[in-house]
Amino acid sequence: MAEIESPKRILGQLHGHAIRFWSGKARSDLIVGEGLENTLSVGTALPEFDLASCLTATHLGLFIPPPRIKRIWIARDNDEAGRDASIRLLNQLESLGITCGDLVPNMGDFNDDLRAFGKDALRRSLLKAMKAQGLEIEDG
Repeated sequence: MAEIESPKRILGQLHGHAIRFWSGKARSDLIVGEGLENTLSVGTALPEFDLASCLTATHLGLFIPPPRIKRIWIARDNDEAGRDASIRLLNQLESLGITCGDLVPNMGDFNDDLRAFGKDALRRSLLKAMKAQGLEIEDG
């Protein structure tokens, strides 16, 4: 393996933006993930949801929601950087009148959970966390 001093780089202007994955159905809910693997793992378990990957914890905290979004689920890593980014984004979204929910994996990130427990278990875990936060969701 080649030694790379700083392997993670983002080219272009990501501030406030994310990589979007559309479920094919217009929804007012959006799951915003911290990293690409994390976001795609959540999407594997919940394919009916629209997704946005912010690529890093820093960019998660700076995410600017698209129009017509009424609720955002923050799918973060289970670490200090993820927690801090989630709090920053939550405060921003609440000031915009957008309802928020926090999704935290059992392990380090949702990719770890997916590989350890499988797609069905991850789906059950995510839906349980969403319902526990008092927000009605479609379980479909």
